[in-house]
Amino acid sequence: MAQDSRSLPAVSDVETAPLLDNGRTPNRRTVRNPTPLPKLQVFAVCFMRLVEPMSIWVIFPFINEMVHATGIVSTPEEVGYYSGLIESAYAFAQFLTSYFWGALSDKIGRKPVLCIGLTGLITGTFVFGFMKVYAWMIIVRFLLAGFNGNAAVGKCVLGEVTDATNQARAFSFLSPAWAIGSIIAPIIGGFLSKPAESFPDIFGNVQLFKTFSYALPCIAGAALTSTGLFVGIFVLKETLPTKKRKVAPKHPVQEANEHHHHPHRHDYGGLNTFPVETEEEPPIEAGITLGEMLMIPSIRMVLLSYTLLGLITICVDNIFVLWMYTPLRGGGIGLMPSQIGTVLASVGVISTFIGLFVFPYLQRRIGTTPIYRFCMSLYILIVILFPTIHYLAQINTQAAVIGVGLIAVLKSMGGTVFACVMILVNMSSPSRTSLGRVNGAAQTSAAMMRTIGPTMASSLFALSNHRRLAGGMAVYLVLGALAVASAGITFLVQEATPEEAKQSQSPQEA
Repeated sequence: MAQDSRSLPAVSDVETAPLLDNGRTPNRRTVRNPTPLPKLQVFAVCFMRLVEPMSIWVIFPFINEMVHATGIVSTPEEVGYYSGLIESAYAFAQFLTSYFWGALSDKIGRKPVLCIGLTGLITGTFVFGFMKVYAWMIIVRFLLAGFNGNAAVGKCVLGEVTDATNQARAFSFLSPAWAIGSIIAPIIGGFLSKPAESFPDIFGNVQLFKTFSYALPCIAGAALTSTGLFVGIFVLKETLPTKKRKVAPKHPVQEANEHHHHPHRHDYGGLNTFPVETEEEPPIEAGITLGEMLMIPSIRMVLLSYTLLGLITICVDNIFVLWMYTPLRGGGIGLMPSQIGTVLASVGVISTFIGLFVFPYLQRRIGTTPIYRFCMSLYILIVILFPTIHYLAQINTQAAVIGVGLIAVLKSMGGTVFACVMILVNMSSPSRTSLGRVNGAAQTSAAMMRTIGPTMASSLFALSNHRRLAGGMAVYLVLGALAVASAGITFLVQEATPEEAKQSQSPQEA
């Protein structure tokens, strides 16, 4: 008797039809049983990601005061320039070293590189709290970032412990994890700075904190980051195929999915956790060099798209805060700092909800690239809304409130591009032994944009409004062109491995 196509399969049923059209695009009819997530390993990666901002962002509340205390500036107005250079040093170090750490993880394994990264963060943050010379602040911050390649390598781990049926779900946890850490870190930094003055009954007689006013928040941030190192050492398992030696028995649904998607993949911390000794797995494929990588069209397109994505998002983020803070006469809408904080917190909450619940659902049904293209296109609308809301706010102040709320929602939806591009970057890798290099190259391009983007955007915003370039619209014309280019390039990005992309092009060429 034919089974009703609408009925759910029995618990013991395992689908034998391909779960992905062309190996990648989800099919609504066949995607019924996603592989159970290896929860312990996903938790380990996300927790290590969560504690990173404890060291990276803990300095933000007091960095301007700390720079001013060095005596390098004569007026408070100059502080922003010098404190900005400290963060540029961090981004520049990431630009120089991300590919190196990704490539190294392809050789020695993901776990040691992740642990080295957190060790660098812990040491650098601890030392930073005792700096009183501006030049040493830049050097320590540069080294702290240079030893941390975890942003790229952590994505490799998630790519290796998941398959096409549960990858979106796993990647959806990364952004919320970072967001939570980014919220906690500034609270620690602001609350614990100058403890001898803030808490005289407790720290008033501690000479260490009188001499080094910003040591305590840095010590606290380093201590919290060390919990991630503990998880990395004792919980995280190695996932690089040439380094792992233990294979856990598979869940039946996972075994069926792997038959179609990843025939060599093993379970890491899934429902079954009894390891079985096995021989060391030989390399699937030798890692490729950067030059060879850039010769592969699918990788080249993903990296180009990621570069433009990094530039438009960092520019829009920077302009959004400036635009909200700047008075109406200066081209903004003149919100109070408390209002700006509320808006940014709202973006974080909405983004977390979309990342955890909306994105995985849609990705499994319509695929990654349609979401990627739609969300990148939202940045065009966001850029258009900046001058539009400014104009309307001069007529009716309520328009500013409504407009900011609309941009907050659009930015939250647009933020999904990061989860999409993580999946596409992993998918573009020719083999799992090259995941580190591919992710390292992607992270390098993003770091380069973080180095130049904020300065470019803020300077262009100031020039446009102070000198009335193109009637004050020059910044939006440039951002609009960048947003169009960023959205347009997504239509050249393929949701396929290099081999699948090559096969799909062969019939057309014939």
